[in-house]
Amino acid sequence: MANDDPTKNSNSMFNGTLSRRDFIKISAGTAVALSLGLYGCGTSTSDNNTLVNQTVEPVFFVHISDSHFGGDTTLGESQDPTMLKVIPKELMSALVNEIIPVVMPLATIHTGDLVNEGYQLEPWQSYQDVFANTTMKYPENYIEIPGNHDAKVSITTVNGEDIGDGRELFVQHSVIGQALGNSGDKYGLTELSSPSGTVRLVRTNTSTSEKESLTARNEENINGYFTSAQQQALLNDLSNSQPAMFSVVLGHHPITGPTPIAIGNDLMTDLVTAADAPIYLCGHVHKPDIMWSGKTIVIQADTFGRHGEPSSFYLVAYDSGVIAAKLITIDATPPFNFGWPLVFITSPANSSLGNTDSDLGNVNDGTVHPYNNSYTAGNPNATPFTPDATPTLRAMIFSPSTNPITSVYYSLDGGPLSHELKQTVGRPWEALLNLQGLQPGSHTITVQAKSSDVQIGVDTISFTVS
Repeated sequence: MANDDPTKNSNSMFNGTLSRRDFIKISAGTAVALSLGLYGCGTSTSDNNTLVNQTVEPVFFVHISDSHFGGDTTLGESQDPTMLKVIPKELMSALVNEIIPVVMPLATIHTGDLVNEGYQLEPWQSYQDVFANTTMKYPENYIEIPGNHDAKVSITTVNGEDIGDGRELFVQHSVIGQALGNSGDKYGLTELSSPSGTVRLVRTNTSTSEKESLTARNEENINGYFTSAQQQALLNDLSNSQPAMFSVVLGHHPITGPTPIAIGNDLMTDLVTAADAPIYLCGHVHKPDIMWSGKTIVIQADTFGRHGEPSSFYLVAYDSGVIAAKLITIDATPPFNFGWPLVFITSPANSSLGNTDSDLGNVNDGTVHPYNNSYTAGNPNATPFTPDATPTLRAMIFSPSTNPITSVYYSLDGGPLSHELKQTVGRPWEALLNLQGLQPGSHTITVQAKSSDVQIGVDTISFTVS
């Protein structure tokens, strides 16, 4: 069966820890206005004393890809030391031990190429060591899918037999592989509980291959191969599953852009449509980018840890139908600073999201990509507001418990930070926007948060007035 749920299988290395699901149950009540001590207390009124909607917090994820463990001892086929050369365990440890416990997403998602040489045991052991020593509180919601490097086979043979197969080692040494047991290709449905409803992750394996030649198999893995048999199994599972609030499809290879899945890309886009998935998460290209496939956002994570270069991860949120994403850059060397507090605006919709002409589009640079020209208007799901509208501005503010948030303000179009956001029940900070007097066209909202140690975090998005 392709339908399996690692969240229902306890991994022994994490026994005795508090699960994210337990945290959700605890935080659903009003008693957690303190938000487990991570944030300062706040009321639920806006700066004009109008009660802000008491909504549950947005569903959001941490998204990484292409960690390439083992790249410190081998350069890979490119022989380019700037491409695959080092992913120190310290960087992944900082993510899972220092960043994720503060952010506390619904899930942390790794979209493949966990290791560099999938057929070698040592990279898998190095990768697994991070999680054996982690203090992560919700390991059942750490989700991986295989990438082409994870599925790579050795083309060196002894007595005519292959001496290493990454697909087998993925099963034995990945976190999700151990949780699911030895049941073949790792694809299927994972259902997660959130205060808003069930969230479905559709895990795919775009690094499969049916070639007998080992060299040809590796080449097909690199280019991306999504089979009709896998699609049909996932479609059957979707038809037999209970309704979900929304679905996220996970694939190592993109479905749009210059390097989409080479074989079966049409099958994957049909699966995304059948799942009615507003989000597709991927990696493979070693470049962060946000694109659109119809109205589905395609978020392509960077390689998590080039030697001597900054790393990055994405925050991805679903806020009552609004999709938000923010690229977070981390220093390449210890202590891997990126700057608390972290501000993430989740509503209203960022009209520039995915627009490569805008520095608010959350891509790595301002390059206009030929394949993205049809989306230069930005987010196809962002609806313009009328001047008399009063949309809710909502932001998640993350900071360690040692430095709680003391104030959060917003400004319009670069003006003074004179409008206050208040913390609602739980973790979101909110205010009602007054758009009166704004001219038709594009405008910006900037949210600035200050912590007790006088550190400042900022996020800015665009919106349109009709």
